[in-house]
Amino acid sequence: MSQPLHAVPDTAHQDQSAGTVAPLTSVRPASGNPSPKYPGMSRRRGEEGQVVLRVVVGPDGRAVSLSVAQSSGFRRLDQAALDAVRHWRFDPARRGPMPVKGVVRIPIRFVLK
Repeated sequence: MSQPLHAVPDTAHQDQSAGTVAPLTSVRPASGNPSPKYPGMSRRRGEEGQVVLRVVVGPDGRAVSLSVAQSSGFRRLDQAALDAVRHWRFDPARRGPMPVKGVVRIPIRFVLK
């Protein structure tokens, strides 16, 4: 249901000792994160859509801040995505062996079946 699109490093964690910057790995959602709950009112009204969240992830793998980068067009769906992802765990970005703050975009699709 969700997948990371890109990560942005926290440049404060660059390796200055060797004069080079270690490669950066991307932030990824950890396995086992629960899917957002489909709001009952949205289900009854036939609301569907995709919301894209921008999530800043700390070195500890927890969401530091979240925002809606692209709305689904329905406030309830956007809020359901925010409520779920706020509690997700992530594999943080890494610069070499060191976990660093990163940014990831998470698309969440709400589809009625």
